[in-house]
Amino acid sequence: MLYEQEKQLPVLGFSIPYLQLGCGKSLIIAFPGFGSSPLQFEPLVPLLGNNYTLLSFFLPHHHPDFTQNINTAVVDATIVAAMAEYKAEKCLLLGNSIGAKLCLAALIPHHKAIEKVILIAPDGLTINKYYSFFTGNTLGSSLLEWALHTPNTSLNMLKMLNSMGMIDNSRHSLVAHFLKSRNRRLRVQYGWHALSTLHIDYNALFSLLSHEPLPIHLIVGQHDTIIPAKNAYTFASKINNATVHTLNKGHQLLDSETYRLIANIILQNS
Repeated sequence: MLYEQEKQLPVLGFSIPYLQLGCGKSLIIAFPGFGSSPLQFEPLVPLLGNNYTLLSFFLPHHHPDFTQNINTAVVDATIVAAMAEYKAEKCLLLGNSIGAKLCLAALIPHHKAIEKVILIAPDGLTINKYYSFFTGNTLGSSLLEWALHTPNTSLNMLKMLNSMGMIDNSRHSLVAHFLKSRNRRLRVQYGWHALSTLHIDYNALFSLLSHEPLPIHLIVGQHDTIIPAKNAYTFASKINNATVHTLNKGHQLLDSETYRLIANIILQNS
């Protein structure tokens, strides 16, 4: 029987909403992709039997009660509070797209408590130049704000750039998806900036993971132009214990086949 409940986890003077999926002894801490509900991990629960409790956290501006900025201190406190709340000595980390970046931010302070890491279409393996441009400087932020406040003009320009071959079909579809809805535009406007305060020390991360035996599984799409598969291979080449799973898909990886793959990775010994 599937157990599902929305809860609040107190951290650093505020609370982060999450869904508890399942009620098994072992703990999985999960972060979904941008624009996605924590329910995107729900199909995993029946595949894992009764052995796992999966905590799937809302991203900022994806829940009416959660608008705080995210940084490494918040991620650190979230892992500490979640493990204390569920009396877990170890946990497994699971992240999709930008949710993978939150998992990576937890590795340096908590690598001894993490049994395994599974990252799907993972953002954060390297610095995302587009995201950094639109959130990290005045010009980029101004362009983003203009695009979000003039969606019809932006969609027409996007269509023209796509027809000229300057923007690929996948990126065109993704950007158009967020521009076509006011709620999605507001989520980008505020959610992107709330997540832009999360910075990873890559030198420290690679130094740690080049010696640690922590298993890290990277699931990528062979045809993903949003977060290219080559990022995963470059990342894996710099650390000690990484496995790259390349699927014949694009950026949207979560389907029945991928859920089965994730479940198998979780249930295997390493």
